[in-house]
Amino acid sequence: MKLIQRITLFAFASAILMFALGGAAHAQDKPGTQQVEPGALVEALKSGGNVIYFRHAATDQAQQDSSPVDFKSCATQRNLSDKGKEQASTIGKTFGLLGVKVSKVYASPYCRAVDTAKLAFGEVTVVPDLEFAIAKSEAEAKRLGRVLRKMLENQPPKGTNTVIVAHSANLKEAIDIFPQPEGVAHIFRYQDGRLTHVGRVPPEQWAALAKNK
Repeated sequence: MKLIQRITLFAFASAILMFALGGAAHAQDKPGTQQVEPGALVEALKSGGNVIYFRHAATDQAQQDSSPVDFKSCATQRNLSDKGKEQASTIGKTFGLLGVKVSKVYASPYCRAVDTAKLAFGEVTVVPDLEFAIAKSEAEAKRLGRVLRKMLENQPPKGTNTVIVAHSANLKEAIDIFPQPEGVAHIFRYQDGRLTHVGRVPPEQWAALAKNK
């Protein structure tokens, strides 16, 4: 075999190995899965100890974010639609009806995330590092993903839950889950040094959970 052929084959084999190792490492970063039935999910929420990640509620797709975004002016951003405002309000009412306690609510600085959090839960703490990751460089997006991962692993006070309201790309960067559609919630629990994905609740399912409490 010619030298150039051996070099090419070696490079190809090395690339395959690196891809496999990278894939394995990435898979280890993904949370464990423990999908539960709606009734059990309600009990899990009521017992506390969860971090609930909401993608902001439905938005007006006719609007666009300015570039760069002005966080002090909602008029320069894509905002909640009437449907999104109703979704957020329903989420908050459902939490109250079910008796699900929330200790902390964090939100991205985008108005659509802050408004979702306020309409659903009232008080909110804005976290700049929850800013929309898709608009960032690759390095910055990965950093934002690491920040969110740490937040997902931070256990809330006993008997309560933590709520995070942000964007699709951030959760994708943090744990390789792309939350669809707008308004969807993903519930996580950190136990014994491992993050577990407990369940997913689409925005229209909250009202049904309240009826079957």
